[in-house]
Amino acid sequence: MLFAGALIGTLFSAIPGLTGTLALAIILPFTYALEREPAFILMIGMIGGTIYGGCLTAITINIPGAPSSVCTTLDGHPMFKQGKGAQAIGLATFSSFMGGIISVIILFIAAPQLAKFAIKFGAPEYVTLCLFGMIASSLCRIIC
Repeated sequence: MLFAGALIGTLFSAIPGLTGTLALAIILPFTYALEREPAFILMIGMIGGTIYGGCLTAITINIPGAPSSVCTTLDGHPMFKQGKGAQAIGLATFSSFMGGIISVIILFIAAPQLAKFAIKFGAPEYVTLCLFGMIASSLCRIIC
């Protein structure tokens, strides 16, 4: 399921304008027939695939396939025009793989402590968190 999700996500995100959120919205009804674990693993694979798949069009045609691939257009497409497209895609693949591995390791280490902290949240903490989110988004809107 992880491989299938990554493949579907990569193919979906290689089309400019189609994002990981849209891919999840489209695949969600199909996951209802699955058990919880395979459905969750499929969706995790899709998110990873969509983050990587956007770099393919960012490198080749200078149009990011996903919002996370915007910066890839700055270095990847000039490399592609110089005839180093395979090297650019290889570097993007390696970077995406290493970023995924490192983030999974950090998640395994930090998740138990975060879960213990989150369980202690009560109503005052949720209100404070909501207010912080609204204030932060308002300030961002004002500044930008």
